[in-house]
Amino acid sequence: MFQGPEEPLSNLADRLKGKHWDFTSIGFGVRGFANGTATTRFEDISYLFGELAPTAPSVYNWGPTSFAEAVTRRVKLTEDCTDKPGKLLGYEELCDPSICEKTTNILDGDLDKLTFDEN
Repeated sequence: MFQGPEEPLSNLADRLKGKHWDFTSIGFGVRGFANGTATTRFEDISYLFGELAPTAPSVYNWGPTSFAEAVTRRVKLTEDCTDKPGKLLGYEELCDPSICEKTTNILDGDLDKLTFDEN
């Protein structure tokens, strides 16, 4: 789930509750933004993960294309999945329409709907 600092942390908490998580991740957009608001949000998310997913390791990537590498550094794969990719369960962007022109929400697992700008 991607959301800006204007969105309440309860959005994330609601999606974490009652589920088993193998790992958690806080993206570079939060970690790399050098200001007090982003730092406080990073701390709040870290605390929330510790509370609602206490046994899940945290992984850190430097962009969308490094996410798989970040996961495999901390999560042991039980088999070679080169020819058997995992299943996308969901991808969600939350943003006030007055701020974001477009958001992407994929809840049906169709990875073809998810694209990233490499620039």
